Amino acid sequence: MRIAVVAERRPGERRVAALPATVAPLVRAGHEVVVASGAGVAALADDDAYRAAGATVVDGDVLTGADVVLHVRPLLPADAGALRPGAVTIGFASPATEPDGVRALRDAGATSFAMELVPRISRAQSMDALTSQSLVTGYRCVLEAAVRLPRFFPLFMTAAGTVPPATVLVLGAGVAGLQAIATAKRLGAVVQAYDVRPSSADEVRSMGATFLDLGLEVLEGSGGYARELGEDRAQRQREALAPYVAKADALITTAAVPGRQAPLLVTSDMVEAMGPGSVVVDLAAESGGNVQGVVAGETRQVRHATVVGLQDAASAMPADASRLYAKNVANLLALLLDDAGALALDLDDEIVDAACLTHAGAVRHAPTRLQAGGDDVTATAWLTVFVLAVFVGFEVVAKVSSTLHTPLMSGANAIHGVVLVGAVLVTGRTETTAGLVLGLVAVVLATVNLVGGFVVTDRMLEMFRGREGRR
Repeated sequence: MRIAVVAERRPGERRVAALPATVAPLVRAGHEVVVASGAGVAALADDDAYRAAGATVVDGDVLTGADVVLHVRPLLPADAGALRPGAVTIGFASPATEPDGVRALRDAGATSFAMELVPRISRAQSMDALTSQSLVTGYRCVLEAAVRLPRFFPLFMTAAGTVPPATVLVLGAGVAGLQAIATAKRLGAVVQAYDVRPSSADEVRSMGATFLDLGLEVLEGSGGYARELGEDRAQRQREALAPYVAKADALITTAAVPGRQAPLLVTSDMVEAMGPGSVVVDLAAESGGNVQGVVAGETRQVRHATVVGLQDAASAMPADASRLYAKNVANLLALLLDDAGALALDLDDEIVDAACLTHAGAVRHAPTRLQAGGDDVTATAWLTVFVLAVFVGFEVVAKVSSTLHTPLMSGANAIHGVVLVGAVLVTGRTETTAGLVLGLVAVVLATVNLVGGFVVTDRMLEMFRGREGRR
C-alpha cells in the first residue's frame, strides 16, 4: 500500500502528519511511504531522517497513485480533486468552514477521515487529535501572555520589597483551558477560571485554581463540550464576569462550541475596564473569538489592554505538536487496517463511522451533508416531490367550492412565499448551470404566483365588499 505524507501548504502551518518514528513501523509492515521533501523540517525532522526510517522522499507531487494520504490542515480542493477514487485521507478537514474541500473529496470518490470527528470515548483517546493539540495551544497561550505582561507572574520576596503575583483569569476549562491553568500555576500566578459546565469545577480546583461561581444555571453539552448559550443567559454571564475581568492582569479565553462560531464572552467595554499593562489572549480567535473585535493573527491595543488574537497556536510549537498529532494519525490508521496490513474499512465500528466524512461519492457526516448539499438529493426525489405537489394541488383546487376560493387563495399565497424562499436557497447553493437556470425559473414563477395571488385576492375581496354595499 502506498502511503503519502504531504507538505502542508496552508500559510503558517508548520506541523507534519507523520514523523520518522511513526513512518518506520509502516515501512516494516511492508507499506511504501512517500514523504514530500521538506514536509517535516519545521518539526525538526529533515529528509534524511525520513530516509533512515525507510521512506521515499519526493521533491514534488506525492498524491498521484496514493492509497492513503496523511495531512494536518484540510487538503486544498485542487489537491483533493487529484486523488484517485477509493483513496483514503486522514487529517483535519474543518467541514464546517471548508465546504469546497468536502465537495472535492466527495466528487473524487475519496474516503476521508476527519480528525475533529473522532468521538470522545475511552477507546478513541489515543486518536483524539483535538485533545492533543489543545494541550499544545493551552500551554502556548499562557507563554504568549507572559511575555507581553510587563510584570512577573510569580510572587517574589526580596530585600528590595515584595512583588505580588499576577492574577490570571482563564475562561473555558476544556483541555486547552486546563492546560492554560496548569501552565499559569507553574509560572506562579494566582489563577481563577470559569466554565459553564458543572463538571469542570472539580478539575479547575484540582489544578490549584479558584473556580468562579457566578450563580447562574449550569449548562453542559454532549461529548464533554460546552453547550451554546441563549443570548439572555450569555448577557447575564458577561455581566457577572465583568468585575473579575477588570481585576485580571492576564485574561485567557479558550471557550469554543464545536462546528460553530466561538461564543462572545468578553465585550469591548469589559476589556476597556482592565488595568494598565493588562493582556488578553484569545485562543478562539480563528473561530470568531471570545473577545469582541478580536482578529486572528493580530495584536491591538484597547485602552490599557493588549489584545492578542492567536492564530496557528499549535503550529508555533511544531515539534511536539507534530509528535502528538502523528501518533494520533498512526493510531487511527492502524484501526483501518486488518491483520495483514490491508485497508479494511469497518463502517460499523463506532470510531470509524463517526470519523468518516466522505465515502463512495457521498458525505456521511449529516451536518456537513446538509451544508455541502448535492449528494443525497437526486433528480428522482425532486421529480417525485413535484408530481405529488401537482396532484395534491389539483385535488385541493378542483374539489373546493367556488365560495371558498378566497380563503384558499390566501393559503396558496403563503405556500408560494415558502416556495419563493426555497427557490432562492436552491439557486444560491447550486453548482451546475442547469440547477441555476431551474432555480431562477422557480424564483420567477413563485414571485408571479405570489404577487398575482395577492392581486386576485384583493379583487375578490373588493367584489364581496361591493355585494355587501348593494344589500
